[in-house]
Amino acid sequence: MSIKSIEQDFIEKVSKKIRVIPDGKDRFRVFTPLNESVPNARMDLNWHNTDHDPDKNYTVDCRINGLPEPIFVYALFNNDTIRDATIALHRFNVWNIPHCPLGIFENKEEANRKVRARFDDVCKVQFSNMRVDRNEIIDYISKQIQVDVPDR
Repeated sequence: MSIKSIEQDFIEKVSKKIRVIPDGKDRFRVFTPLNESVPNARMDLNWHNTDHDPDKNYTVDCRINGLPEPIFVYALFNNDTIRDATIALHRFNVWNIPHCPLGIFENKEEANRKVRARFDDVCKVQFSNMRVDRNEIIDYISKQIQVDVPDR
């Protein structure tokens, strides 16, 4: 088997397990828990409000639609992503856009205390560790969108 086919095989196997989305800043966001709890048709990745924000300055990592108040999910990897999410959520509040924010931290303990405090003001539902809270994230989202999740 050639190296190229081994690499391709690896990429295909990994792609089935996770969804990797480039975010325009040469980072990658992994939405593994969302893939297990939300049908693809209900997810809008890197969503922005076209009426208020045609330049895509205030984006949502994943908008889960089909609800009276869509869930705006933010994957929070560092202080910059937390600040960006905080600013976007403030803007959505100013624009009176109905939403239910959800913050999923890679590791909340590593974030700056002041940055976290500002985010806490705009997002009440949070998970502090993407890996540790994985099952709780899946259960929470499944209940919110009323989808049955197979046993894990």
